[in-house]
Amino acid sequence: ALQHDQEYIAYLLFYAGRITCAGEIQARAVRMKKYLVKRRGIQPERVVWKDGGQREELAVEVLLWPRSAGEPSVVPTVASSEGRIKNCESKSKGRQLRRNRRKP
Repeated sequence: ALQHDQEYIAYLLFYAGRITCAGEIQARAVRMKKYLVKRRGIQPERVVWKDGGQREELAVEVLLWPRSAGEPSVVPTVASSEGRIKNCESKSKGRQLRRNRRKP
């Protein structure tokens, strides 16, 4: 529908889980937008992503939204004071470095 009707914008509303990794939402959002633009041919200005805060589990809402309707609202269900953001990057980088050292 998005490819055929220029009146609509895709809003990607990303919600982190109660416990989430730092930068996870942005990385997922950039990857999804890149897919829609490069693989599906959607103009970049017609794909908008928003950080919606936190919910119990990671969630993504994809909304086809009329340009004339303004922006959709985000609806987090976990208060930011109740959520936890952890640094997961160092663990995965360490594993990747160890794997690369083993290869001849």
